[in-house]
Amino acid sequence: MAQQKSIATHIVDFGILRILLIMLAIVLMVLRFWADAEVSYGDWNMIPTLIAPALVPIVFMGLWLDVIMCFVFKSDKTGAARKKYKIAIATDVTTVLTMLLVWLTFFTNLGSSTT
Repeated sequence: MAQQKSIATHIVDFGILRILLIMLAIVLMVLRFWADAEVSYGDWNMIPTLIAPALVPIVFMGLWLDVIMCFVFKSDKTGAARKKYKIAIATDVTTVLTMLLVWLTFFTNLGSSTT
């Protein structure tokens, strides 16, 4: 009989840093809906108007770095470990493409705005 893995085991297998990076990307995608507001420098509105747009390129590149490292680690694995890296690559690429679609209009309008 196959032994069932706990949720904690799945989280450790997938990688806690990878999960935190994806969660940060999701939070940044949610903050996109408030990023078009007038820039605020002194209250909580600076999170979606200043901090989130500054973190998006960093998280974007971090996810691509994770994809590259998954390809490197997958190259010498077989079986279940190889499948784990394939799932991680698919998850990272999906997150990157979703984040790109969500934030693309913000960054394309950034240079054309006049004040």
